[in-house]
Amino acid sequence: MPQAAPEDRPLVSIVTSVYNRLAYAQPSLDSLLAQTWPNFEIVMVDDGSTDGTEDWLDSLTDPRIRVLRQENQGNGAGLNTAIAAARGELIAIHDFGDICHPDRVARQAEVLLSHTEIGVVSCWLSRRDVVSGDRTYLHHRKTLPFRDAILRSAPFSHGEVMYRKALWRAAGGYRREFRYAVDRDLFIRLSRLCEYHVIEEELYEQLLFPGGISSAPEKLILQAYFAELANECGHRVLRGEEDLVTRHSHAAAFFLKPSATVANRIARHGLAPLSTGDRATAERLLTAGRAEKATPFTVLAMLVYRMIYFSGASERALLPLFAKARRRWTQRSRTA
Repeated sequence: MPQAAPEDRPLVSIVTSVYNRLAYAQPSLDSLLAQTWPNFEIVMVDDGSTDGTEDWLDSLTDPRIRVLRQENQGNGAGLNTAIAAARGELIAIHDFGDICHPDRVARQAEVLLSHTEIGVVSCWLSRRDVVSGDRTYLHHRKTLPFRDAILRSAPFSHGEVMYRKALWRAAGGYRREFRYAVDRDLFIRLSRLCEYHVIEEELYEQLLFPGGISSAPEKLILQAYFAELANECGHRVLRGEEDLVTRHSHAAAFFLKPSATVANRIARHGLAPLSTGDRATAERLLTAGRAEKATPFTVLAMLVYRMIYFSGASERALLPLFAKARRRWTQRSRTA
């Protein structure tokens, strides 16, 4: 049987919000242009870049690429702009700088076209620190319905997902009140409208950049609080109540109560810099976790910190042991 012509396959819009990262721009774009799905466009929103990325965008001539521009408003606002302009009804998110496997879009589009009840599809991914070269893995597995899974923990990341534009529109898009955790907030609202699927193959490589959310303590702390705000909004809607953002807009986070979940999440983030000897960052995160709420985990994490830095001798003896133990743990494929 002859294969369908490219124009007979549904158009997939690959959308990305671009802010700086010029050094990683071309390999990231090349991975999108190499997609095997025969009918796609790339919508790139320049979110106020200042490092030369804007000139690089001006140089792009491939007809599959469209470049839009806006003042810096954050990733969620950039994606809203890109998706609103997208011509396809299937939206593939791509975090600028990351790398897509050539079959990523094709594999995800096939799932959505074959299963009408599925509205969001993810895949396994690897994470590579661009400074250290260390690599970890996210191998999520679906074990619960979407509505239950998303309120327990993130069942996938963000940059590797594809979803239906109609659902993004029905859910209200990314909310401007979420400077961080915009994806979690959207997925919680999408979970009321559809199911999800995870392709159990590594089709995406996420790059961890200096100064990104994953490496800046203040951003990690804010990410934890906004993720908790998204969860609280989700639980309130399930109880038949109005969510905090709908009621209080940008002031919603001030109505959150101290949370063991937030405390533990912040403290866990502190273990990475602790294992590399970044004492100041570890102390900042572990202290913030302990200040949010005293839990067995936050107390234990702070105790480990104090044992390691009790003296110069303890630092020399214990820090390598802790670093080795954490390295062995993070090199394992993480499942959820």
